[in-house]
Amino acid sequence: MDRLRRIIESIDRRGYKAYSRIKGEYDFRNFRLFVDRVQGDPFASPSVVRVEVENHGFPPDFFSDEPGRVALRDYLYRLIHIRAKKVSRPRGTGGSGIISVPPPGQIIIPRTGVQLDGDKIVARLFVGLPARGRTIDGHAAYEMFFMDIPEIVKKCLFAQAVNMEHLRDFIVFHRDQVALRRMLTERGIIAFVADGAVLPRESGISDKPMVGGKPFRSPKSFLVEFTLPSGRKVAGMGIPEGTTLIVGGGYHGKTTLLDAIQNGVYFHIPGDGREWVITHPDAVKIRAEDGRSVRGVDISAFIRELPQKKDTRDFSTDDASGSTSMAAAIVEAVESGAKVLLFDEDTSATNFMIKDDRMVELIQKEPIVPLVDRLEELRALFGISVIIVVGGAGEYLDVAERVILMEEFEPSDASERARQITEKYPAHRARKPEPMEIPRGRIILRRGFSAAKGRKSEYVKVKGKNLVFGTQTIDLSAVEQIILPEQIRGIGRAMAYLEEKIGEITVADALDMIEEVLRREGLSGLVRWGAVPPDIAYFRRHELAAAINRLRTLAVKSVPARG
Repeated sequence: MDRLRRIIESIDRRGYKAYSRIKGEYDFRNFRLFVDRVQGDPFASPSVVRVEVENHGFPPDFFSDEPGRVALRDYLYRLIHIRAKKVSRPRGTGGSGIISVPPPGQIIIPRTGVQLDGDKIVARLFVGLPARGRTIDGHAAYEMFFMDIPEIVKKCLFAQAVNMEHLRDFIVFHRDQVALRRMLTERGIIAFVADGAVLPRESGISDKPMVGGKPFRSPKSFLVEFTLPSGRKVAGMGIPEGTTLIVGGGYHGKTTLLDAIQNGVYFHIPGDGREWVITHPDAVKIRAEDGRSVRGVDISAFIRELPQKKDTRDFSTDDASGSTSMAAAIVEAVESGAKVLLFDEDTSATNFMIKDDRMVELIQKEPIVPLVDRLEELRALFGISVIIVVGGAGEYLDVAERVILMEEFEPSDASERARQITEKYPAHRARKPEPMEIPRGRIILRRGFSAAKGRKSEYVKVKGKNLVFGTQTIDLSAVEQIILPEQIRGIGRAMAYLEEKIGEITVADALDMIEEVLRREGLSGLVRWGAVPPDIAYFRRHELAAAINRLRTLAVKSVPARG
């Protein structure tokens, strides 16, 4: 502590690069402070400061299991974000004086901003080291290190300063969420929407609940009830495994319901409105994505006999159509281990979803096998269930096991009515496709998989929903289940980690490798060099696969399917 004070005094009013002398470890009596990365310029990315607290006073039962540890970390991160905004203020040039962590958002998720090392709390902050012009402002730096950061630590990382009743409730709440997901799996339910849930969002750019949004109420035939470990009882709509349609007129809540289900792969904070919307963790949203890159994917189950005899068992393109992008996305999801596929007619290629008898009769050379003809085989071969929003493709009624009708944001069970309609107006499929075969696997080759750019050994950046990976920009805007920019940063780090490992490894094995790193070392294990920043968040294997599959320089080779 005294050593840091002396260094700051000695570099006051010197050139900015003299800040490099503060890098290191300092004892602040009740916590340790580490300056892990020092920015080279007041306009550069901020410095990274880490604090470690051992005697924090939080009861051991708060972090005795993984759900408790995740909840404790998430809660403390939110406190840090609030407190950092209060003490942070501009103090000079560029980002001088700013102390920050990224906004936490609506989901409970592991982040590098707060981690647990055994019983020790580790928190990380972005710190803009202050300067006037490019001259060090030692007085402002002293305030930040000896007043602001200690206040954040004191008010956020010690039990005596935290509302322990509120924190305990938060941990119990998250443990109940995790337990509910386990119960749903045991009962073969792939999605659950609680009675009273508020699904509409505040706006297209806000993930907060809509004020006055209509509470959800389950149809009686879909109603399931659970008693959670805390004694809390929840009831709501349970969607079983199999094929489920969500139907209804425009603006009646079909897509709003599906959006809530697709985001139910994450746990939400109390008050979000979707905190008891719980979905199978391996549910993947599929949509058309014109222009995306596809590399070596076996789409022959859906696309056959293309012009110029292009091989669809090993299909590559730099400019996929809506139908080929959906075919590739389904096969890629199977490869990454998806167990539930989600579709919305509005964001799907019409000719991939369905083709009526008249068009089948007219178009004799049709390479596309519509999704409706493959649903039963997806279930039989891979155990995949589907939930599909449909407003116009009535032939899906023939393959649906259940139908949810949305009218003015209220669901009802239309399954029996749908059966009556299919009997009254039977469909006649003019052609039957050949049986679906298990798609070929893929091995990632080393060439074309590099985070290097120029002389840098690793160049991974996030720009909106784009991941800059070396010289390539990966467009992830159509990957709807990426919620936070920090998840994209984590995905980029995972891909950089894989760069040294790949060569003769399958896509599935690469995903398994990253999951093992996360299980064994946490998110910090993905950082190969330099300081661990506070802006990396947990991501699923499916979104990592989506990024790998959209890398335009990706090189793969096909391997025989695993039967």
